[in-house]
Amino acid sequence: MGNAKSIGCPLGGGSAPALVYIAGAADESCRCSGGKEDARLLAMRKALGEVELIDVCIKNIAGKTVAELSLDSDTLIQAIKEKLSKITGVPLVEQCLVLGDKLLETASTLGEARVKDSDGQLVLYMLRRNLKALSLIAGSRNMLQLWDLERCECIQQLQGHLEPVRSIAVDWGKRQALSAADDGILRVWDLERTECTQEMSDSVQCVVVDWSQQRALCGGNDGFLRLWSLESAECVRAVNCHVGPVRCLKVNWPEARALSGGDDGTVQMRNIENGERLLSLTGHTGSLRCIEVDWGRQRVLSGGDLKFARLWDLDSGECIQKLRGHKGWVWCLSVNWDLQRALSGDGKGLLQLWDLERDECVHQLKGHKGGVWHIAVDWERQQSVTGGHDNNLRIWDLKGGKCLHTLEGHGTWVTCMVVNWALERAVSGDNEGVVRFWDVKQTECLREVRGRNGAVACIALE
Repeated sequence: MGNAKSIGCPLGGGSAPALVYIAGAADESCRCSGGKEDARLLAMRKALGEVELIDVCIKNIAGKTVAELSLDSDTLIQAIKEKLSKITGVPLVEQCLVLGDKLLETASTLGEARVKDSDGQLVLYMLRRNLKALSLIAGSRNMLQLWDLERCECIQQLQGHLEPVRSIAVDWGKRQALSAADDGILRVWDLERTECTQEMSDSVQCVVVDWSQQRALCGGNDGFLRLWSLESAECVRAVNCHVGPVRCLKVNWPEARALSGGDDGTVQMRNIENGERLLSLTGHTGSLRCIEVDWGRQRVLSGGDLKFARLWDLDSGECIQKLRGHKGWVWCLSVNWDLQRALSGDGKGLLQLWDLERDECVHQLKGHKGGVWHIAVDWERQQSVTGGHDNNLRIWDLKGGKCLHTLEGHGTWVTCMVVNWALERAVSGDNEGVVRFWDVKQTECLREVRGRNGAVACIALE
């Protein structure tokens, strides 16, 4: 296949279907052209100067022809991939179209991709990505980007929001996503076709989705919880729960219960089927920023108070522990209920590892020079990665209570961070729109992507 193999990513080939002839149109779609009438129509349009046709041959990695196409020069690469997906069964997110040693961008046109002044048939190679893990990033350009985490490569862009995206939820198996943005719109996405399939009007801070039943519970800026049907795009129920925005949300779908924390300092438990208030936990003196729940043990850990987190018993509605020792507001939590361990981070840069059973602090982890906003923990390895206001990520040994490495490179504070422990990859975003991909094991940055403006708000990992 010539120098097309020089592209720097390991890709596998696909099976070659029967020969198919396709004609493209200026409306960015591809139409099958198998009859003499279609051929005459294209010839007439070309003769009249209405369209520039390019003859294209698509081959797989083995060099076998997959399709021969006659396409308008302004046909999008995305449209070609959509047609090839129908022909070959290869999902859009797994396709790569290569011209020579150049990987073609989905938003470019065939005319832009073609070498200037080239004549004759254009030969493209369709390669197939062997995707192991994906990442969906909501960034500064009011769009969602789907990344191949292993290769640190952007493979799709989802556009439609008019303001920055604040929250996302993903069903990786079904390749579906739900996004909420400052434009007051919820969007349901088909990640394979990069299409928005539903729109709903709601201004939210947090979302939890039951993908099996195609429904979502959203915590609103107005203090309401709203239950949405993703199939009909209708609001099934709306309940006023908090004074001010809902900041955090957990849902037990089988038992139809939801826990929410808000700016009013309360934790509310509601029946999501009928909206009935089941419990109200009061005692926090400020906005709640994080909650973790064990529905089986009926325990909730909440953070938001100055200098401590609270452990609650849902059966009695009582606060049974105050985890003291923090110097600032508790912003983030991670809990392993089986081990009865919790890690909390505050706005002054202090992390505390807790033994919940013994009600004691095991370690105080110091190193961040500003607030700790994000925590990811591998409890089996006893390691954690944290992101903070000092522009850094830190890797911690929880058993020894020590900082192992500091990952530097962000120019401003870390606004979001997630870790895939199996691949030992981390993705972090900052307040200036920069995304960095990290090798946690080698403690090095694999790639940096700079946004135009604004913060990277949220990241989801497969």
